[in-house]
Amino acid sequence: LLSFGHHELDRESSLFLLGPLSPVALVGLTGETEGAGTDDAQDQHFICFINFEGNLMELDGRTFDAEGVAFPFNHGATTPETFLSDAAKVIREDFMARDPENVNFNVTALCKLD
Repeated sequence: LLSFGHHELDRESSLFLLGPLSPVALVGLTGETEGAGTDDAQDQHFICFINFEGNLMELDGRTFDAEGVAFPFNHGATTPETFLSDAAKVIREDFMARDPENVNFNVTALCKLD
């Protein structure tokens, strides 16, 4: 996965390499929004799953590399037909299993209708 530099020129160059993901990445790379993980978040934040080039990608904002730069996490292969069940499996087995008694959990699926 791509890791973005901290300088504007690095960010602009990286956007070119992203291709179809660039409109999504542009918002996070502008440096004008504060990321998740701040003290006022009270352990609540949003996570998004997308199918990017056949991979189930988790966009969390709390997954950092050694330099402290947030990056997406790849949960493996997915298809348009299996995307919802693949994402649900990750949510069930990776997130809900950590604290099964926690009721402070929401899931929203934005799906294309046939």
